[in-house]
Amino acid sequence: MNRFITLALGTSLALLLSACGNDQDAENSEGADAETSASPKQVPKTSPSDYVDVSYETGEEIFTHYCIQCHGEGDGKPGATMLSIKHGEEKSIIKGRQDLPAIYIKTVVREGLLEMPPFRFTEINDAQLDLVAEYVRTPN
Repeated sequence: MNRFITLALGTSLALLLSACGNDQDAENSEGADAETSASPKQVPKTSPSDYVDVSYETGEEIFTHYCIQCHGEGDGKPGATMLSIKHGEEKSIIKGRQDLPAIYIKTVVREGLLEMPPFRFTEINDAQLDLVAEYVRTPN
């Protein structure tokens, strides 16, 4: 009896998995000839920096776009509030803090920390990340 149940479950699972995605594949191949639909999809070879909006050229512009909503001054800024609770009011605003090494800033931006999400290369490339770290560490 156990063999029958195992066989039935295995067969059901195999059928279920083989059916996944067939509707999408059918929609994608409508109107395509057999040669086109049989060829593997080509993935363009691009580097992460190819996807970055290059219109932000200064650390201030990048900080204003990505960081100020959480790390700016004033009420309702979750990053500043969290830093205030953990390290005191004098360390709640990161702009101008020279006690934060650039490598620390870049690591936190790239990896995230607690509630702060990580920022991918497609959002901030390494050169822009350097600019942000330099801007944050620049005295007010």
